[in-house]
Amino acid sequence: MSSRYAQIPLAIVPFTPSLTPVSNAAVRNTLRRYDVKEGFLYLPNQFWAHKNHTVVLDALRSLHVEGWQGQVVMTGTAFDHRRNGVFKELQSQITSLSTAGVAKFLGEVPRPDMIALMQSCKAVINPSFYEGWSSTVEEALCLGSPLILSNIAIHKEQAGTSARYFDPHDQNELAHLIRSAEPVTVRTALSPEAQIRKARFQDALRPVFNLNRPPYPSQNRKGKVRREINAS
Repeated sequence: MSSRYAQIPLAIVPFTPSLTPVSNAAVRNTLRRYDVKEGFLYLPNQFWAHKNHTVVLDALRSLHVEGWQGQVVMTGTAFDHRRNGVFKELQSQITSLSTAGVAKFLGEVPRPDMIALMQSCKAVINPSFYEGWSSTVEEALCLGSPLILSNIAIHKEQAGTSARYFDPHDQNELAHLIRSAEPVTVRTALSPEAQIRKARFQDALRPVFNLNRPPYPSQNRKGKVRREINAS
């Protein structure tokens, strides 16, 4: 049995998001509907413990004291099935920073709105302590959005020189990157990086359809096995 399975070829297909950028008009409508400040930064992470929203909130508190006039917009579910109460622990900080105008929590938003926010932000932030392979990083790369990422190994493997990195335990380092994020124009087309990733996906997928897999049992064979089992 084990020798048979050891002979089955395997192929690894890298995750590649399917994205359709929205129009300038749709971007403007989204920002107006959510009352988002111009020149905002975007944190599209679920409120799960390992996503490390705390370092962002701490950095925003410091920036507010300095008189920073920007805003970080946060989207994602407020429920962590592995550790219930994460959002509740942070809620008072979020409310305080929202009142101050430097943070805005939108909850879960439709995918076109998420894309509009990602297209128009100064940078996408991901402060996670760990990731398997971040879908938001992939999406940001495909849309040409600047990235501010925690300096974990998987982020560096995924984004390379396309991101600026910070220690996920260092609020001051993150505050500096937020403060220094430069204004950008709204991106209404997929980036050249998206074409590279699409080609990589196609190259990886092509051999999957040519794998020399052992034939599956025919329907007659399956029926014969069932009859033999029933007869015994």
